[in-house]
Parts: sequence; structure tokens; C-alpha cells
Amino acid sequence: MSYSPSVVSDSYIFEPKPRAPDGYNYRTEFQTEAANYQLGGIMRIPMNQIERGFLNVENSFLNLTISDVALTGTAVAFDGCKMSYIGGSACLDQVNLISGSAYVSQQTNYQSLFALNYVNNTTIDNSLTNSISNNSAKPIDGSNGGLYNWVCGQPLPLTVTGTTAGTQVGTISMSIPLIGLLNGEKSIPLGMLTEETVIEIYLTNDIKNIFFNAAASGTLTGLGSATFTASFDAMIEVVSPNAFREIKAASAGHNNIVTWSSTQQRCSANTITKAELNSTSLMEKSILVTGVKPRKLLSMVCGCFRDNSEGNYDRWAMVQPWNDTNSGLQWSIGTRLFPPRRIETKSQIMKNVLACYNQESYTTQNNLFGVSSYLNRIPSTTDAASLKSTIVRSCFGLDLTSFDKEQDGVDVSDVNILCSGNLKLNADITADSNYQLVTVKRFGVLYSISPEGSWVVSY
Repeated sequence: MSYSPSVVSDSYIFEPKPRAPDGYNYRTEFQTEAANYQLGGIMRIPMNQIERGFLNVENSFLNLTISDVALTGTAVAFDGCKMSYIGGSACLDQVNLISGSAYVSQQTNYQSLFALNYVNNTTIDNSLTNSISNNSAKPIDGSNGGLYNWVCGQPLPLTVTGTTAGTQVGTISMSIPLIGLLNGEKSIPLGMLTEETVIEIYLTNDIKNIFFNAAASGTLTGLGSATFTASFDAMIEVVSPNAFREIKAASAGHNNIVTWSSTQQRCSANTITKAELNSTSLMEKSILVTGVKPRKLLSMVCGCFRDNSEGNYDRWAMVQPWNDTNSGLQWSIGTRLFPPRRIETKSQIMKNVLACYNQESYTTQNNLFGVSSYLNRIPSTTDAASLKSTIVRSCFGLDLTSFDKEQDGVDVSDVNILCSGNLKLNADITADSNYQLVTVKRFGVLYSISPEGSWVVSY
């Protein structure tokens, strides 16, 4: 029997490329500078430089506890006060990542940002430990079969000392993701940094941003009080010296500066007044979108949040404010109009939001919202408890990558952005206060780490 000669030389030695860098990983907890904090406090969590170490952000999260909650108001009942459907993220006004003296990532209006991302990009099936929906309620309306606690959030166990005050029993403990750079990257190269890296968290100063009184006639008054403790539960990956050299060589560019591209999100806020929302005739409202002006703006997603001064409904329930039958929604970026033809219906609004989150037609928005629930107003503070458990959540947005042949976004560094839409009174639900319109910009960024270990971000 004869064999065909091999086409591979006998001198060739096959050496497979490893699937992962050589090294090991371990978990550690980075502690806050102080033992505990009160409402309005600023938490700082230093992360030390780790030789050849990388922070795996996909498997890292914030451990947060809430204790000693004291509430005052009317009709304060044992199980009548609920936590917001966004869970522990309702406690955080702002989350920043600082390297040296520079802000690498700055997430303002954090609750609004989390709510917009959560509602549009997560289903109840993902409510696993440490997922974005951990300790969060299902953002649906009651007509779709949602349980009261799902919609209104977790009940706060109270020792009721009267109908006007209550004190928390026990401690609420949770593990929550920190979105942005601390969740959206693959890893953070702590081993390349020589400057101190710090997570900075601004706690909300008002208990009504976290809890609300779900009773029909219930309210919360004053700022309240609570005690918070936290730590950053991190997975650290330490690679071998050779793997570290290969990683730096693969990412190094001019002058041995390590660079990589990514995206960030930033929030800005504007006001739509009660009078404008309740205009009896169709009117057009134009809003100047403020904040950063990146060279690669990828998308904008917007939602309206109502002031919760009486503490009697979920502060982070959100709606799109435009007229139901003729939205007339459009953005003006410099002298260009996006989209070229105005968005006019609820289905068109939903389609554009789905594009912003790279979703298909049958996905989270369709699963979470029925047609009848996609409204443009939030129930009145005097509405019954049953209506507080069916607050709808909707928003609007625009994917700008579809207007660029390279899908690279739009340069807005030297132009203004205007958002315009039609407003008119909703006869079924009259707005009883001003709405805060939050715009979340998603844009391309370039991160750089110098040979000296300084971290710089440009956009």
C-alpha cells in the first residue's frame, strides 16, 4: 500500500495560538474611604495599581446596603412604601471614574441613564444575580399580567410608629452593576497605570428618589434619612510577563502609547413645562440639547421624568411626551434634519429606539410594552394606587449611524442640536407638573495610556 506524500514539511512544528493570555484571576473587594455614608454623601473607592493586572468589568459589581431608613409623610403603612423599579441604582446620582486628576468617565443623571438602558435593553429573563436587572422590578404595565411588586419595586419593611412616620426593619443588601466604563469595557488595565484610579459615587440627597408611597392617598415629606455602605467587588486578572508584553505590543501605537476605541454615554437635561404639556392646541416645542459635542455621535435616546416632590409614585417612571396622534418629531443638527422625514406615530418612535439599541423588531420593547400602554403622560399624584402600579415607561430616540455610509456617527463638535416635536393636552392624563427631558448621547471615544502610565480620553 502506498501513501500520498504530505504537503506539510516535516520540519514544520504546529504551535497553536492560546485562546487566552497565560495567567490567573482572583476576586477582591475595594473598600470605600469611609465606613458608611448618608444621603447626599460622596463615596470614593480607590483601586490600587496591580502589576500586570486587569480589572474584568464584566464580572465586577458594587455591593450596596441600605439601612436605618426613616420616612415621614401621610398614610405611611408597613408594606405600602416601595423601592423604585431600578433597584439600588436609584441611590446613585452620579458615577465617575477618575485616574490621577482627570475624569476618564463621568456619568451624571445616573438614575435616568440606567432607567433608559434598562427598559430598552433588558427583559425579566435576565434578572439574575448581579445582572443589570438584579433587585429591579419588571418595567411593564399591569394589563400585561405584571404583579404589583414587579412594577412598583421591592417593598420596604417598616416599623410603623404612626400613620405619619416609619423606620426600616433590617437591611436591604444588593449587588448592582456600575454602567459605563465600569461595565461596558472588556477590562481596565490597572497594571499599565501609575496614577491612582478612583471610583467616585454621588449618593442622592432625597429618599424620595429611592422609595415612594404607593398608597392612594399616601405621600412622603422631607428629604428623609438612610445609611449606606458599599464596596466594589472586583475580578482581577493577572497575566504572565510575556502575555503582558504581547498585550501592550498589540495595542501600542505611535510612541508606544497604548490606545483602544470604545463608546461612552453622557446625559443632559431640559425642562418641558406643565403649560406646554397641557396646551389645548397643537404646538411645536424645540429644545436645545446641551452637553458634550463629540466628533462621532452615534445615537440619542430621550425620556421624560416627572418631579416626585410628594413621594407618591416611582421617580424613575418615564414617558415620551409628544402628541400621540401626530408626534412631528425631528432633530436638527446644524443645518441638517434627522430623520429627513418626521417621526409621526408610536410605531415609528419604537422602531427608531430599537435601532439605537441594535435590537430586532421582536425584542424587549415589543415584549415589555403593549400598544395601549405606550402613552405620553404620567398619572397624577392624586390617582389611585392601582394606577401607580401601571405607570407606563416609554421613550424616543434616533440612531445616527444609519445616516453615515461608514456607520461612524455624525460630527457635532461645531454645531448645535435641536429636538423638536408636537405637544398637546392628553385628555385622559393631564400633566400636573413640569417634566424633565433627559437626553442620553452615545458617542465614540479613544482611550490612551502613555508609557508613563497616564490615562487620557478624547472624543
